[in-house]
Amino acid sequence: MAVLLGKGVTNLNTRAGVDAKVVASTILYTVPAGKTAIIHGITVRCTAASGISAGATAQVEVAPTSGDIFGSQTWAGVHAQHDRWDYAAGGKSKVITAGQNLLLNITAGATGTSQTMSVDIVGHLV
Repeated sequence: MAVLLGKGVTNLNTRAGVDAKVVASTILYTVPAGKTAIIHGITVRCTAASGISAGATAQVEVAPTSGDIFGSQTWAGVHAQHDRWDYAAGGKSKVITAGQNLLLNITAGATGTSQTMSVDIVGHLV
């Protein structure tokens, strides 16, 4: 459910239960019919962790392996519950059109026993 943050910028969705140790592409948000999404930022929050010594590497994209929204970043220092990583808008990006999926693509899993993340998508629809 979208929550208004001001001037049309909202929390478009929160995707809970992302396993940071697994190399995978996860759908974070699907743009509704008749709308276009502009993503302002992504916050990845660690909700549970055990024995993590190195953070995952991931990118945010529409097309798998493109990194067209936010390029590949390693979640350095994100090892424990309540740690977070922020992807912030700046420079070139793309809008996401109706029916397209916004993906989190983990390209290298976290090192350790277990790590679960929630991902908040902040943006607006036009």
